[in-house]
Amino acid sequence: QQGYVLMLRVNSAALNNLPGTTGHFILAHSYTDHAFICHDPGGSPEEGTARNNHADRIIPDADLMLAASPSSPPVAGETSILIAIKPKNN
Repeated sequence: QQGYVLMLRVNSAALNNLPGTTGHFILAHSYTDHAFICHDPGGSPEEGTARNNHADRIIPDADLMLAASPSSPPVAGETSILIAIKPKNN
């Protein structure tokens, strides 16, 4: 809402309700009604989804905070990598 894009390192397995740990990056570009709208370039033939299948994936904030936690088990509010980018206005 402030014009930032957030790049987060997440556990893709946790984000997709799968067992295990898989490192993955997503971009959160919008926020609405307690959910982030993200570009999630994930997916693979092994998972049965095409790459870049989630251009505007809606992820509830609680789910995203758990998937972004570096702890095992995950702890909401801890993030391993968070980069905030705000483009300059011309």
